[in-house]
Amino acid sequence: MIIRKIKENYQNLILTLLIISGPVKPMLNEFITNLDITLIAFLIAAIDIFFQLTKRKYKSLDPFLFLAILLLLFFLMFISLFYTTSPSYSKEKWAKFALTIFCFAYPFFVENFNWKILLKSIYYIVIPLALWFIYYRIFYWSPENAMNRSLTEGFYTILGSYMGSGYLLSLGCFILVERRKWLMVMIIMSIMLALGSRGPLLFTLITILIVKYKDVFRIRITTRRAINTILVSFILSIITIYKFNFIRDTIYKYGFDRFASLFSSERQDKSANNRIELMSFAVDQIFSSPKIFFIGNGIGSFGIDFLGEDIKENPHNIFLETWYELGIIGFALIFVFLLTPFFLKRNTLYFSFILFAFLNCLKSNNLSGLWILVILYSIYITDLKISPKY
Repeated sequence: MIIRKIKENYQNLILTLLIISGPVKPMLNEFITNLDITLIAFLIAAIDIFFQLTKRKYKSLDPFLFLAILLLLFFLMFISLFYTTSPSYSKEKWAKFALTIFCFAYPFFVENFNWKILLKSIYYIVIPLALWFIYYRIFYWSPENAMNRSLTEGFYTILGSYMGSGYLLSLGCFILVERRKWLMVMIIMSIMLALGSRGPLLFTLITILIVKYKDVFRIRITTRRAINTILVSFILSIITIYKFNFIRDTIYKYGFDRFASLFSSERQDKSANNRIELMSFAVDQIFSSPKIFFIGNGIGSFGIDFLGEDIKENPHNIFLETWYELGIIGFALIFVFLLTPFFLKRNTLYFSFILFAFLNCLKSNNLSGLWILVILYSIYITDLKISPKY
């Protein structure tokens, strides 16, 4: 029975592994094991593609047209290697974009999208790791542990994992919204708030309001749902009353502070200010000379131009990054790739996926880290059959 289920859903297991492996890998390596799950995911997917190449027939050219755009970007990056200001990171970034193309191509060979597998991976892998991360951060940054903290600690190197976890939790929210599991949506959002994933949380709310605004304001209240909601609300209210200070000052302090800093004139939001500085630098440079405007500074150049070091850095906006490094042609290619799929008619779950991914890449992501985005876009463009139905 188990073997039969694995055989029927092995492609969805691979697809799910490709989606979650990148964000959860740092936490898995810190908390549990040093196993390179991203490498395993790519190897298994490559083997599957090899066996599927002669089997799959395509009724639409849409996926290949978008694949051609990515290949053109890849070629443009290669040309820019000859004039980039980055001597070494440029080659690394160019090579990583090949993995982005691979991720976009894999859903071409998948028969259907089993939302249950992705949702279970979020329940049993992402949420436990996120809660562990929250607990560890409370302990690590507690005043009692101040004398024991060190920048060499392993936890310090995975502080940015809250963003990836929030991204994956958002995908779970969209599936749950389709199933009208609003209570679970609220629970997952509360975890995102505790993580401090304000970008994914805000974009999740915006996406849900845009895609499901009618359902949000017309939630059907059944007797069972009402009883469950009242019961959970009562339990949470009791816990909040008796542990209010602990919840406010430990679990949600970081998340509340990050949101409050966006709207407070008395607080400086270092993260937002840094993004504004990076974006301003990119815009100024793009229009500083015809050379940069038309052909850019070359792949991987932003880090060395802005920081003086040949390392990974970007303006936290995919359009500005592409224009800065690859010029107006690169900007046009990424513009077409990201926006034209919205004109295709697909189901609301898939639309939620790419709308969220698009909004997120306006403030995060970079050309070497578009793995999840291109997978979601590929699922949308190929219009994989949803199995099981809602």
